Amino acid sequence: MKLKKSKIILLAGAITIATSPITIISLSCNDKKYNETAINYSTKDITFPTEDKTKNIDSILDDADINMFYAPGVQPFYETIRLAMLAKKQVMYYYSPEVHGMDFHNIIQKDTFEDFLQNQRKNEGKTEEEKAEIDALQKASHVISIPGKFFSSTVWDHVANAIKEGIKKYPNKKINVWVNSYHVLNKVWYQLAELNNVNMIALNDASSMLKNYHNDFEKAVKYYINQDTHKLAKMPITYSWSTCSYILMPNIMEKFHAFYNDLDEVLYFQKLGLNIKPYSYDKGYEIKNALFTARDKNNKRLSVEWWSKITGQDWKKEVKKVKDQKAKNGKKSLIYLGSSAEFVDVEKNHLLSLVNKYGKTHNIFYKGHPGIVHLEKWFEQEVNGKKELSYYDVFLKKQNEISIDENEQITTLFNQISSEELTTNHKDDPYFEKFDKWASAIRHTTALQKMLETNKIEDLALAGDSPEKLGKQNDIIAGDDEDKTTSAWIEFKKFVGYNG
Repeated sequence: MKLKKSKIILLAGAITIATSPITIISLSCNDKKYNETAINYSTKDITFPTEDKTKNIDSILDDADINMFYAPGVQPFYETIRLAMLAKKQVMYYYSPEVHGMDFHNIIQKDTFEDFLQNQRKNEGKTEEEKAEIDALQKASHVISIPGKFFSSTVWDHVANAIKEGIKKYPNKKINVWVNSYHVLNKVWYQLAELNNVNMIALNDASSMLKNYHNDFEKAVKYYINQDTHKLAKMPITYSWSTCSYILMPNIMEKFHAFYNDLDEVLYFQKLGLNIKPYSYDKGYEIKNALFTARDKNNKRLSVEWWSKITGQDWKKEVKKVKDQKAKNGKKSLIYLGSSAEFVDVEKNHLLSLVNKYGKTHNIFYKGHPGIVHLEKWFEQEVNGKKELSYYDVFLKKQNEISIDENEQITTLFNQISSEELTTNHKDDPYFEKFDKWASAIRHTTALQKMLETNKIEDLALAGDSPEKLGKQNDIIAGDDEDKTTSAWIEFKKFVGYNG
């Protein structure tokens, strides 16, 4: 089936649609003039992950002369830092620590990061000429803090325009612009992919994204893509989160490439005609593992020598809190993984329920979500302040009251550090301290997905339900549930890869 060319509106931008990827024709005169002189960097130049597992998403770094990064999502933020460290040539890393809700960007140690990019990476040029070229590219790397406290979509336009200004300084260079997929919902970003020397690389916002919203994505894909021809049958008017239609962008724009962690889900959606790609065809691949094997010019591991210096994330400092508590009272440990701001009341009920059930046998640690409302003041003023608190006990399934003594107080862990840095990433390090029990505001969170790398399924103290079911305060699963054959448990066991 062939589609007739027609014009639609893409967030106020006119586009032309055909069976092949479309072109945004609302480029400014300046953009069109830039394209007249900019070199061509096409999709054919990209080294996509290969089924023989020899090439993964990090292989794309070497296809470009310059890799530019910006990630307002938490997981892509950490992943783009790793990718920037792995890049061999010029890096332009953009971040916006002043933006409301993005406090986690504050972890970047700008001077250290920039020194690493400019002076500490290996130069793998094979000839003197190639080495000189790579050295010049590395020296031109920068870490750029974008000022301003912007809200709503304003920040995304502002950042995209800042990146566009950076791009236009290099018309003779091939450029990758790395972003995270969900936040790229407006024409300013998409237009970057229309610049001749640019390819857009979009990372998923969470490893579990496709699985968590499988039905919503499937509905969008089947609605817009003809399942007989795998061609676009119709076009979204806008690209929104509510309809999940933004996932279609790789089918619409030739140089907008979207990558997702979950290989099984990627393969499923590819069969429906969705033009997305996996991080790797190796299920065991992770960007952090690629960083672990990489070394600097002095042959020191990047993950050991530089990661904590660049991010300010000292996982050992947080683990020391766990060790100190254990040495003090001999109790086991329980970590609670927080979520977004809408879960604050749910988290309070969960935490007090956990204290009531496990407080005498376990030290309880709260690891809040980066950049989101956290509960330190509540702990200090009310929970650890020995006030009598009323709450809904999710285990007893009734209202209850509790007053917490000094031996049952909740300890907060630094919320800007990624949860995996404390729970699984360093499991082979001698200083690592395993948490005896895990708990989480929601059960389909990436931080919880790797639980079985260190623990048993029975070590799940509790995990709450998805955001749309917040009203069901007792809708949890727990490791001591007698019945683990419920639909919630079946989904969770599949999510964490449990085969027992």
